[in-house]
Amino acid sequence: MRASLDSTLLILVNLLAVKAQSCPEIHIFGARETSVAPGFGSAGQLVDMIKADHPGATSEAIDYPACGGQASCGGVQYGDSAKQGTQAVTTAVNGLNQRCPQTKIVLVGYSQGGQIMDNNICGGPDSGAGISDSSVPLSASAVQQVKAVIMLGDPRFVSGLSYGVGTCTAGGFDARPAGFTCPNADKVQIYCDSQDPFCCNGNDSNHHQQYVSIYGKEATPGGVIKLGTILARLDNFRPFNLEEFQPIPAAQLLPIETEDSVDIDIYGLHADHHPLMERALGLIGRGPRAPDRRPEGDHRVISCKHLDTLAFIPTESHVRDTIDNLDDESYKPSSRSKRPVYMVTGLKIARGASYSSRVSNRESVVQSSFRESGDFVVAFKVAQVWIDRKGEVKYKEYNKKAVMEFETSAEDDPAPPFLFTGYPLVI
Repeated sequence: MRASLDSTLLILVNLLAVKAQSCPEIHIFGARETSVAPGFGSAGQLVDMIKADHPGATSEAIDYPACGGQASCGGVQYGDSAKQGTQAVTTAVNGLNQRCPQTKIVLVGYSQGGQIMDNNICGGPDSGAGISDSSVPLSASAVQQVKAVIMLGDPRFVSGLSYGVGTCTAGGFDARPAGFTCPNADKVQIYCDSQDPFCCNGNDSNHHQQYVSIYGKEATPGGVIKLGTILARLDNFRPFNLEEFQPIPAAQLLPIETEDSVDIDIYGLHADHHPLMERALGLIGRGPRAPDRRPEGDHRVISCKHLDTLAFIPTESHVRDTIDNLDDESYKPSSRSKRPVYMVTGLKIARGASYSSRVSNRESVVQSSFRESGDFVVAFKVAQVWIDRKGEVKYKEYNKKAVMEFETSAEDDPAPPFLFTGYPLVI
């Protein structure tokens, strides 16, 4: 009997181990465009880029017809295909969330694949797909674990979306109504250019296939951020030194400062004299003399039980060692260009935080709130560092400001995630 019990316990332990291994930190769902063979289609390039930036992330393609009446995909009409695809995303994402409730989820969809992701994260109705229900079909717990949704060439695009990226000023063939507000807009980016005949009113079908090559890295969630992280630019959150990170000596760390019961009004932050593109500035901040155009009563607030400030003062030797270990030779002393980099020298980390928002337009008011289960980086400060022609280390504080879009990034234990994406500048 004892042997039998031991065997049973061993089987249970093995099953638990298998279950644990089957729940990744990050899982990516991708949906292909119309008339493309089963798989990721053009979304695959972006899926691969995200996985490369987040080692250990897993992925799967949504199984749906992806058809527009073509014989090659079974002759399924576009509307029926989009409806089946919407249901397939719902089933796949809710199913994963039930099996792995802690797994972070990323959704990537191209063209019709973007439409079915759109219907799941922003809800219906979608007359083109025969969907009359306006609710979000994903479960509340699944939505909470969806950390980023990237839709490329989505025919549901309409100009004026707060999360829209690109040059289109019209809408797609199955566009959302003017003034539409997505209840989960904080998680979404939708890419559409004026040349595109499917998400806009253009006439260049080839352009419809170019979003990954045009926007590629911009569409990809950024990497982790912690004290000592190196950024090449402040308008593109791509940490340099993820693999060759130089530990910070304890003597360089300043005492942690903690503030209790801190509310951060995201609308109150602003961009400060930084040469950002007008489109980006409209998304992430406003100039110091620009009027505050938010409707009365609207807010986006992070309420922190505790707000910790972590900082360090890098020594010349630490800066030199960090630059010497960068892969890009143009930043090293041997290079003629002597290009500067940005070193993260301060972090503000929220603990026990919750987020609430109220966003209104002419037709509706959308309110949302949630509590973050873990700590996260609210803001960071950088110093510009470089090695001059004489081989001397140079260090300059950088004091610009900007609003970040509320989103998610990768985690690198024990580094808290950076929950803002877009164009991260210092705050």
